[in-house]
Amino acid sequence: MEPQPRNSVRVFQPKIATDPKCAANATFCEETDLYPYDHFKYILERNATLGKAFDMNQQREEVAQRLNPFEDNFVCKSISRTVFPKAALNKNNKWKFIINQDKYLQGVSVEVCHRENAPCDLIGDIRPGYITYCKQKYIYSKLLSLNDRGNPAVDLFKIPSACCCAYMKQEYDPFVETGPRM
Repeated sequence: MEPQPRNSVRVFQPKIATDPKCAANATFCEETDLYPYDHFKYILERNATLGKAFDMNQQREEVAQRLNPFEDNFVCKSISRTVFPKAALNKNNKWKFIINQDKYLQGVSVEVCHRENAPCDLIGDIRPGYITYCKQKYIYSKLLSLNDRGNPAVDLFKIPSACCCAYMKQEYDPFVETGPRM
């Protein structure tokens, strides 16, 4: 029997050493390189009590919208959906693996700004000297993840929750024309 070359053996790392590819534009990844599928399978098979926490998630349904979305007008457009992150940024700004595979799913409802930092879609003028912009808001959501030793642990993760219109005062220059001429 020939020994396996060292580079063919995949060593499990419970920590995410560098930011995932999706980190540039998000606080969570639905797919990520080096996701420890086998390690999670091993943990879940040997920890029957962990499975009970996921039974509750299986019964989740989308919350119905209270108003007709086609009649609503928002000053900042957003995209709402349910995601199943495989990695996410925790409250300490560390990327962690999230248990999300097979029948063990943790869905999270997110609302993401369609055009973050773009001007709000306002009807009418805003006072001179002020600008508006769409701002992404976040909440912290509890998810079962891996701690630094590779064991399951609940942690708080930064999840996009709403897109709101914000405003900020600019330095006002009275010699710059800001509106239509009369």
